[in-house]
Amino acid sequence: MGMGSSAEFAPIVQTPHWISWLARSGNFYKHDHLIWASATAQGIDPALWKAVIMVESSGRERARSRVGAIGLAQLMPQTARSFGLTSKNHYDPKANLGAGAKHFSAMLERFGGDVYLALAAYNAGPSVVASQGKIPEYGETQRFVSSVLTLYQWIQDDPLSLPDNRKILTA
Repeated sequence: MGMGSSAEFAPIVQTPHWISWLARSGNFYKHDHLIWASATAQGIDPALWKAVIMVESSGRERARSRVGAIGLAQLMPQTARSFGLTSKNHYDPKANLGAGAKHFSAMLERFGGDVYLALAAYNAGPSVVASQGKIPEYGETQRFVSSVLTLYQWIQDDPLSLPDNRKILTA
């Protein structure tokens, strides 16, 4: 008996180092229940929303970017205010994720469900994406979109990344 054709074997794809690091961090699963709840409330794929959050803040609720984006969802203060956050609850995980999910849902709606453009708009701003009609040629935005989609695929492929599966597999 032969080994069969190479088409019978799935290629081994090594997990990118940054995903391995992120998945081993104490923050990777910490807010899953809130991420899933906020995504579901807005009709967003929870695995995609988790990927956005993990790329944005590495799951750190007190994250603050060099340009002033705040919390798990890394919302700019003006955007945060437009979705009901105040300076008192910017870092509250439930409030921040809820506001961020509303914002991302609005980007998906604005760009007709195009995940690539919605992600670009979440990162670079909707007016830039709308005016160019494509992912802007900003290195940061292109890396953001690529990283979110890479992590999203990994989350979908890794059964322990999904909260319901962790309960089943560890029971």
